[in-house]
Amino acid sequence: MTCRIVLAAEDRKENAPLAGLADQLVSCAATVHVFLVNTGTQIPSLPFEGCVSATAIDAVELLRGEIDAVVPADDSFILTAFGNDDFMTSMQRVAESLETPLCACGNLQSEQDSLFPTLLKRIRESIRPTPYLVGVSMKQSRYVELAGRGVLSLDPSDGLLIVPANCGIPISEMDAVVEKCTDFLQKDEAEGGVLKASKSRAMIDLQEQLAARPEICVIDPFHSVSKVMDRSVFTALMSDMEASGVRAGVVSRISPTPYFTAKSISDINVFTNSMHAAGLEFPVIMKPCVACGVKGSHKHAIVYNKEGLENLQFDGLPACVQSYVNHGGVQYKIYVVGKKVFHRTEPSTPDIHPDQTPSESVLFFDTLESLQSSLLEKNFELNQNTHSAASEDQGKNSRDQQLLDIDEPFGGMCVGTIDDVQEVNGGQAGLDFHSVMVIAKFLKDKLGLTIFGFDVVVQEGTGVHFVVDVNFFPSCKKIPGVEKMIRTAMFERISAHKRSSF
Repeated sequence: MTCRIVLAAEDRKENAPLAGLADQLVSCAATVHVFLVNTGTQIPSLPFEGCVSATAIDAVELLRGEIDAVVPADDSFILTAFGNDDFMTSMQRVAESLETPLCACGNLQSEQDSLFPTLLKRIRESIRPTPYLVGVSMKQSRYVELAGRGVLSLDPSDGLLIVPANCGIPISEMDAVVEKCTDFLQKDEAEGGVLKASKSRAMIDLQEQLAARPEICVIDPFHSVSKVMDRSVFTALMSDMEASGVRAGVVSRISPTPYFTAKSISDINVFTNSMHAAGLEFPVIMKPCVACGVKGSHKHAIVYNKEGLENLQFDGLPACVQSYVNHGGVQYKIYVVGKKVFHRTEPSTPDIHPDQTPSESVLFFDTLESLQSSLLEKNFELNQNTHSAASEDQGKNSRDQQLLDIDEPFGGMCVGTIDDVQEVNGGQAGLDFHSVMVIAKFLKDKLGLTIFGFDVVVQEGTGVHFVVDVNFFPSCKKIPGVEKMIRTAMFERISAHKRSSF
């Protein structure tokens, strides 16, 4: 959903404030049209280069025709005006002829230091019913990407006026704050190479403001998000999932992943003894306990055998260590948006079999980078004594078929809704939808998150589903129409918070 804004200003020979406002709107992915009225001069292109159009006209009476010329007939837009009282009176007539509300924002000069928050307030005041004012705290690059897709659009037509949390409007005046707190973690400089993350000063300040304003809805509170910020904490929480599977009658298809937390890898015997005590066998996968927010948190290692521990350089300690599960080189990305659950598939790391001889005993990879199975597989050489050329061809055909199976058309498929777990059946390419819904409901109840994602692998041969990762407020790319559903989930969450506050 694109937000189209028309800025009409009485020309005062000073375009800098208006150009600055236009830049801020463009940075929020708004489509901006600028009109300077009562001027006979052309507008320099440079101050308004981010706008779709910038036009100088001689009289306000010409404005409607100019708007009709640049705004598509079926598109809605927000009409704003800057100028003196006489100009506002004329602009009101234009708004009435266009059958659209007018956001009257005063003189550019008098409002120079607060144009953006003033405009946002006027937009909100002009709409009935009044939309929720939602501030978003996340890194700029993520905000721009989500705003461009319509998730964080300024368009208030669905009851949400979404703005940057630092837009100049006090937090106390907002109805809700979306806090992507994992964007504001910082790496601790700890001794002994330990990877740790802590809150940044900006994150602490915002959370202190929110703690003093319980009437403000937070999507989502830090105490909920923190459960998925440490892999050892999250993995321990997952130990209750098997009981949830028993109650739902799918225990044979859901299992928590046995693990132990390795604080050091200097003593191989201690490491392997801890492995065996936890019921683990080689190969194992090592993941930093710090799950997000700092450099290195997404770098994993698959340790093929005991020899792989010798001289192992792993910068993600303490680490969550788990047995590696063969899963056909496919993982399922599951997204929970409010009460709706979606999934898509993507390539994953390859299966590892006992009769394979590794060229290297450790395989490192970063989950934020695109996994290329061909590059991963070259780390393992087939033992030519036990594999014929025919079996190699058969394995290649199997891998090719897997890639065909996961290349759509199932990407972005809606599995079901949280409230209808017992009604969901069926599946796709090994993924059991009912099991996915049981896991999704379990996690939503345990975590209390509004929008989150989790990754599932299905064990080859057994069909058992393992949850291998969870993340807060994922981008949900490649899910058709998800932008509107994210906004709906936020609206419903804020509305529920408002009701519970009374």
